Amino acid sequence: AQIERAPEFPDAYLAVITGRIKMPFVPETVFSSHLKWQEQLTTLSTAGYQVNAKKSGHAPQISEPELVVSAITDAAKLLK
Repeated sequence: AQIERAPEFPDAYLAVITGRIKMPFVPETVFSSHLKWQEQLTTLSTAGYQVNAKKSGHAPQISEPELVVSAITDAAKLLK
């Protein structure tokens, strides 16, 4: 019900940071679906884009913090 009442997603800069390493306990089909959904998230905004964290699994903010900082910095620059 809350989702139905939610307003449209704002047309804002949206960086979807996707870990590209499959965790060992995750089935390949589940991981493939996850990657597709991550890509789909970028379509919530016309300014959405994907950042691939090639050295990360589920937590790019831990394994590749510089990539996360870079994505935030890039989005902030676009605001100016």
